[in-house]
Amino acid sequence: MILVGDSHARALLPAFVALAQEGKISVTAQLKATCAWTTGKMNYDDPERSRTCEQWKAQLGPWLVSQAKTTDLIVTTGYLKTISGDAERRVDDMAAAWRPLTKLGVPIVGIADNPYHTYLPYKCLAKLDVVQADSCAVSQKKAFPFPDPFKATAKVVPGAKSLDLTDFYCRDDVCPSVIGGVDVYRDNSHMTTTFTKTLSPYIWRGLQRLDVLN
Repeated sequence: MILVGDSHARALLPAFVALAQEGKISVTAQLKATCAWTTGKMNYDDPERSRTCEQWKAQLGPWLVSQAKTTDLIVTTGYLKTISGDAERRVDDMAAAWRPLTKLGVPIVGIADNPYHTYLPYKCLAKLDVVQADSCAVSQKKAFPFPDPFKATAKVVPGAKSLDLTDFYCRDDVCPSVIGGVDVYRDNSHMTTTFTKTLSPYIWRGLQRLDVLN
């Protein structure tokens, strides 16, 4: 399989590496910070990042097509804050990027993005003498303020499916900063390597349930 996307996809990489080490998959990564896999331009006020993102995507599409015959699966996700456009535009742009691969028979799984914070959870936790289950938590409504095109795109692109891991980040409309004694976030939106590794069996089960591993 190929993992494609920006730094949020990179944050999930340890889970896929763990699965590869268990002999369940082989994984190749095509990742670039602040550059989700979509034909739309990134929503980020940095001309150099925008230029290099467009350059990378221009090379990525043809490369993925060239690898189609030997690619069993593409998995992708991205940081929703940096994906441009309203909900409809996001889906159209993402679908345009995905369709050339699904038309060649490569299944794609879009993973819904993880929670976002307006503060730094680890700094919040560092100020506490005692950490409780709800310490520095954010409500689920506030944790997902941006339109997520991954599930919606999977519905309109034949050969694409979506995987939503929200139940592993949030419960009862609350998204904790510590789960199972592990610090979940290394900044306001990127997960820690330690926590990401704990997701590997659930990602594996999710991919099996979607029947995309044949």
